[in-house]
Amino acid sequence: HKRYQKLAFYFAEKSKSAVLQESIADAEAKSFAGIPMEMLEEENQLKASIALLSQRLSQKPGQEEEADLREKLFSANGQYQRFTKHLETDYPNYFNLKFNRATPSIEEIQKLLNSERAIVSYFISEKSLRLYSFVITHKSFRLYSATLPSDFDRLVKGFSNGIYYLVPDVYNESGSRLSSLLLRGIPAVPEIIFIPSGRLGTIPFEALTSGRVAANSDFSNYPYLLNKHAISYEFSAGLLLQKSAHQVSTENSSIFLCAPITFPEKDGLADLPGTKQEVNSIAALFKSEAKVVLGAEANESVIKSGNLSDYRYLHFATHGIVDQTSAELSRIYLQSTETEDGNVYSGEIYNLKLNADLAVLSACQTGLGKYSKGEGVIGLSRALVYAGARSIIVSYWSVADESTAELMTDFYQILLGQKQTNARIALQQAKRNMLKRGRYVSPYFWAAFVLIGS
Repeated sequence: HKRYQKLAFYFAEKSKSAVLQESIADAEAKSFAGIPMEMLEEENQLKASIALLSQRLSQKPGQEEEADLREKLFSANGQYQRFTKHLETDYPNYFNLKFNRATPSIEEIQKLLNSERAIVSYFISEKSLRLYSFVITHKSFRLYSATLPSDFDRLVKGFSNGIYYLVPDVYNESGSRLSSLLLRGIPAVPEIIFIPSGRLGTIPFEALTSGRVAANSDFSNYPYLLNKHAISYEFSAGLLLQKSAHQVSTENSSIFLCAPITFPEKDGLADLPGTKQEVNSIAALFKSEAKVVLGAEANESVIKSGNLSDYRYLHFATHGIVDQTSAELSRIYLQSTETEDGNVYSGEIYNLKLNADLAVLSACQTGLGKYSKGEGVIGLSRALVYAGARSIIVSYWSVADESTAELMTDFYQILLGQKQTNARIALQQAKRNMLKRGRYVSPYFWAAFVLIGS
C-alpha cells in the first residue's frame, strides 16, 4: 500500500519536472552564466541534426535510405547523450536546468526536513478529475485523494479575485471550500513548503483559513493559515533537492537596492514614488553594507555590470511582469540607457552572475487570473535561481507603495535581527505584524507577497 503511494508521488514529481523542463527548455537566452558559447552552439547543432534526421525519416524514404538515416540518427543520439554526460560533470548548473529530470525519493526528501518543517505537494489529474495531496514530514508520509469540484477553476479564480477586488463574500465562500479541499492532513509544524500543481500555483495559501470564519468577523481576526505556519513555495521536490546541494555563503549581510521610480513613456507604466522611501528605509537597516541606486542610476547597465555577485540580498522595487502565455517576455523594468532599453527579460537574467540568498521583486505582477501551467512564474524565477539566487519573493499583484514599504522594511528588520530565523519565518512575522497594527489588515495588502524557495 505504502509502495503504491510512493510510486504515485514519483510519477506526480516526474510530471512536474517535465513541465519545468518544457518551460525553460528553449529559454530565449543568448547565453548562460558559466558555460562557454561554443558549448551552447554545439548543443544547438546536435539538436538541429537530430530534428532534421527525424524529419527525413518521417517522410517514408526508400529502404536503403531509411537504413542509412537510422544509422545516422543512432549516431547523433549517442553524441547528444555523451554531450549531456559531459555537461553533467563539468557544468552541473546548466545540466540541472536543461536536462535533469531525476525524481527524488520520499526518503531523500525526508533528509531535508526536521521536526519543524513539512512539505505538502499537490498533483491534479485532469483525466480522472482528482486532486492528490502528498504530505511529507521528517518521519511520515501520507497520501490524500479527493474529487475535484466541477467548479474548481471558478473557486481558484474566485479566491484570488475576491482578495484582489476586495469582495469578502466571494473570498469567504471560495476560501472556505478550497481550505477543506487543500488542507487535509496538514501537520502541526511551524513551517510548510507547498509544491502546487497547475492553477494552484496562482493562489496565496497563507490566506486560506484553517477553521470557520465567524459571522461579522473582521479581516484582522480571520483564522488564516498564516497564523499557524510560515509558508514558502517550490516548483518541484527535485528542485528543492538540487538547491540544498548549493548553499550560499552566509557570512556577509550586504544588500543591493534598486528603484527606478519613473519609467520610459514607451512602457506605459505608473511611477512608483513610494519605492524611494522603501529602499532608503531598508538601506538604513543594513547601514554601510547597503548599495542603493535610484532614478536614472537604476538602469539595465548597472544590473549587467557584474557587481551584483557581491551581495547576499537583492531588492528590486520596480515593475516586473510575468507573462503567462509567453514566458520569454517576462521581464523586470528599469531605466533605459543609450545602449539598453531598460527591459531585463528572463532570457537575459540567465546570464547574470549572482550569489544571493534572496532576490526580492517587490512590485512584480504574476498575471492574476491568467493560467497556463504557471510557465511565466517558472520562467522568471528559474532564471533568477540559475543566475545564483537561492530564493525569491514575488507578488501576485501590485500593491500600494506605502503598505509594501511597511511590509518589506519589517521583513528585513526581522530577518537581520533574529539569528535563528529564515526568510519564510521573517515574511510570516512581517505579515502578522501588519494584521496586529490594524491599518492594512485585508489580505489584499499582505497575501500578494510569496516566497519561492527556502
